[in-house]
Parts: sequence; structure tokens; C-alpha cells
Amino acid sequence: MIFSAAAGAFEIPKGLSTSDQEDVVKILGLGTAVKMASNPYPLGGYSGFELGLDLNFVNVDQLTRLGCDPGTPGCANTSRSEEQEFSYMKLTLGKGLYHNLDLFLSFAPFANGGAFSDFGGSLRWTFYEARLLPIHLLVLVAGNQVNFDNQFTSQNLSADLLAGVNVDDISVYFGGGQIRSEGTFVGGNTGDGTVAPGTPNLDPGTNTASKVIHRFHTVIGASLEWKPLFIAGEINRYEDSVYTLKAGIRY
Repeated sequence: MIFSAAAGAFEIPKGLSTSDQEDVVKILGLGTAVKMASNPYPLGGYSGFELGLDLNFVNVDQLTRLGCDPGTPGCANTSRSEEQEFSYMKLTLGKGLYHNLDLFLSFAPFANGGAFSDFGGSLRWTFYEARLLPIHLLVLVAGNQVNFDNQFTSQNLSADLLAGVNVDDISVYFGGGQIRSEGTFVGGNTGDGTVAPGTPNLDPGTNTASKVIHRFHTVIGASLEWKPLFIAGEINRYEDSVYTLKAGIRY
């Protein structure tokens, strides 16, 4: 089910324990981190430009099992969601800065009347190109912040080392790296609150609870061009796999 199709249909469970909070960060924090999903070859200096629209698919089956059990005393959950997948669209802009250095910006501003937002960016540096083979190595440093209806926000930072292979209009890439995700939850059992009062990591001064996780992840992707058009697909493996499809133009 595409999230934008039903505003407010996707709810973070209430009554999250500290271990539940960690699971939410693993699923929604890591799952919404910045994805490249593009031709790995440099845009080509000042003249290079890319505009794309991507669609991301995050498995949330385990998320619906978290929180307090509906019907138990003091539990604000009235039922268990049957959502299996969270998907969202995002606009990306890429610009070549200098030689093998590219800048990308991505955003999904206030989708569903403010129920979900995502703002981020990445810097891509191709530091090695083989002379006799169509192989190059690149570093991708990225960060973004997502907000789920003010119930949960996440700040993600990542650094990946990738290898790209380009043959004619087809390209593939693979690699991996480290990612840090910090999730913030609102205290309370009503409204935007997802963490019950008295939970050990709930700060009474800010009425928020935070959880930070670090993970290694792997990535594989491919793109196909009909200049100036392109399509791309990418799979990121965190605790679970996240899938990304993208289409756009590239000059």
C-alpha cells in the first residue's frame, strides 16, 4: 500500500518499550536513509545534471507487532495494524560540481498533508577510474531527516564505498558502508505520544525518548539509459531489504 494513498493510515504503535524503540529505528530509520539509485558514473563537472523520482519500499511487518497489546490495562492501541509495507516517493536533484564530484538533494516535503516528510542530501566522489576496464570506485556520504506524523523522527548519516561498472548504456554498482540512525519518539499515550510515561529512557524535560543505532549495510544496484532518460533499481540490505525504483533524466 502506498503511504500517500491514505493519509494517516500508517500509525506508529503506542506503548513502545526501549527494545521496541530500537526496532522502530532499525525498520523506519535505516529503511528511509538516502539511496543513490542512479548511474554510478560521475555527472561530469559543471554541465552535469540529473532529475529523478524514486519510489521506496520498506517492509513494516515486524513494526506492527510492537508496542503494548490492545486490550491490556493502560494500552492506547485499539488494534494491530495489518500493514505489511510502507512505500513513499521522493524527488531527487543531482548536479556535477567539479570533475568527479557530484551533489544530490532529495526531498518528500510534507506528503499527505504533513503526515510524512523527508529532506536529505549526498556527496559523491569518484576517486579511481581504471584505464583499461570500465570500472570505477566511489565514496558516497549522505544524510537525511524524516518525520512520521510527528510521532517519530529520524536523522540518518551514512558513508559507503562502492564499485561501479559501466558498459554502453548499462551500469551496475555494489558495495557497502556504515550508517548511523538516531530516532526520537514523543512521550505519552495519547496524540503523537508513542512512549508511555515512566519508560526508562524518556526525558521528562523534553518529553522525548531517543535511540541511536549503528549498522553496516550492503547495496547493489543497476541503471539503464535511453539518453537523456534513465531508469534505476537498488537493493539495500539493513536488518531487512529495502527496494528502490527510480526514473528520470540525466545530462
